[in-house]
Amino acid sequence: MDSIDVTASSETRSQEEVALANAYADQHERLDNFVFMYAIPSRLFRRYGIEIFSRLGYVLLSGVYFCIIFIPGLILTALTSQWAEMNPVRLAVLAVLLSALNVAALILAQTAAYRISALHRRLRDLAQIQALISWDRLWFGPKMSALMGGAISVVLLVTLYWLNLNVNGIRLPATILWICAVITIFLGQFSFSTTMIFFEFKKLSTCRFELYKLNPYDTFQIQRTSHGLKQLGLVSMITLPLFLLILLVVLPEGSSLNVPITAAFLFMAYLAVAIGILFPLGFLGDIVKAEKWRLLSPIQAQLNQLATGLQALPEKDYEYFMRLQTLYQTTRLTPDSFLSIGSIARIIGTLLLATFSVVLPAIIERYL
Repeated sequence: MDSIDVTASSETRSQEEVALANAYADQHERLDNFVFMYAIPSRLFRRYGIEIFSRLGYVLLSGVYFCIIFIPGLILTALTSQWAEMNPVRLAVLAVLLSALNVAALILAQTAAYRISALHRRLRDLAQIQALISWDRLWFGPKMSALMGGAISVVLLVTLYWLNLNVNGIRLPATILWICAVITIFLGQFSFSTTMIFFEFKKLSTCRFELYKLNPYDTFQIQRTSHGLKQLGLVSMITLPLFLLILLVVLPEGSSLNVPITAAFLFMAYLAVAIGILFPLGFLGDIVKAEKWRLLSPIQAQLNQLATGLQALPEKDYEYFMRLQTLYQTTRLTPDSFLSIGSIARIIGTLLLATFSVVLPAIIERYL
């Protein structure tokens, strides 16, 4: 009886496939290659030989963000003489906080992006990789990030201004509107980037990968990507609630819309967590399942062939049948889902923390 080698593959990746997959991952894993608010400072720093993902880069980026937030805000306050609503000290504190939060978001998100892009290095099939690169160039770029993220930001900002004006009769001061614009720009960029991860993994779930043949779930790059997706939740857990808290502080006192507007933005954060973690983790499980059953298919076919005359098999072939069946069952029972109870519990914890961080100050403001 001819034996089957489960570790054998008729499609070993060529050097061209490996090189192209690595080049794709190298380009895709850097946030400054496609997020507008990071791309422009990064290109400026490179002219002077400074890497944005370095200690000096983070310090300079904080300074750039501070100037972008503080100087226009100060000019707007001076032009409108609205010093009572936003004095220079308060504006400076807000600029420092928002700058630090933006840089913290970059650090967390970039660490996650390095891990998430590990999966891209295991891609196979030159045509599929080229198609992904073409799709990547269309949707993952500073121009698209600025366009889509800016559109989301404008919608949020206009809604915020219109509701305060028409419901409460409060015309938001120019400087407060500027701070709200900074916050909505971040929310817009974050929402668009997270949504694109969903579509990216939906496309990846239809591609072929070179994974660990005895247990695709245990492939190092698969596990690394899974950890990166879960780490993406930290961006929501740490930065989004803090941005929303600043929004609560900045909005005029006495507005009946402070809590509803913050709740709406909080729901947006919940949606971002669901899109950015749950769905991609599900697609990652689909990739593992597809590869696992691709490996099991020839084993199952041979087991089916042997089972036809099982009682008449020679002892040597029967022993081989039992070993093959053990291998089949062992491989079949390997994990293929990344949405474990622990993962879901951590996500729920993220949501509860966001709720607690935003709702508690709102309750204190309303009732105390």
